[in-house]
Amino acid sequence: MEALIIIGIIAILALSISLIFHFQKGNTKDLLPFQGEWVYDEYTKYEFDGTGNGCMCLEDLHYAYTYTVDNDEIYIDFEDASLHDCTYTFTLDENKLLLVGGEGTVGGTYELYKNDES
Repeated sequence: MEALIIIGIIAILALSISLIFHFQKGNTKDLLPFQGEWVYDEYTKYEFDGTGNGCMCLEDLHYAYTYTVDNDEIYIDFEDASLHDCTYTFTLDENKLLLVGGEGTVGGTYELYKNDES
């Protein structure tokens, strides 16, 4: 009888941990439209891998980040603590990503264009 209780507790813990990771990660299908390289200007581009990882590339500097999408907002969490994590409201069509600065930004609107070679 004790063994069944222990097995039940382990099963509940495993299910709980699985659900936590599922909801924490978010829905990866929302990340796929961002996949590729998006160019802001001749010096700045953003790379999104479609699974929640990316890089802001400024000429010779590369800043890795993770990103999540919730409805019309994208949250970027930089690995480098000297950079501010930020939230943008976005609109996305096939080749244009429009970001409107929110929390953690200086505001502003930014147009990025998909690099067709990515």
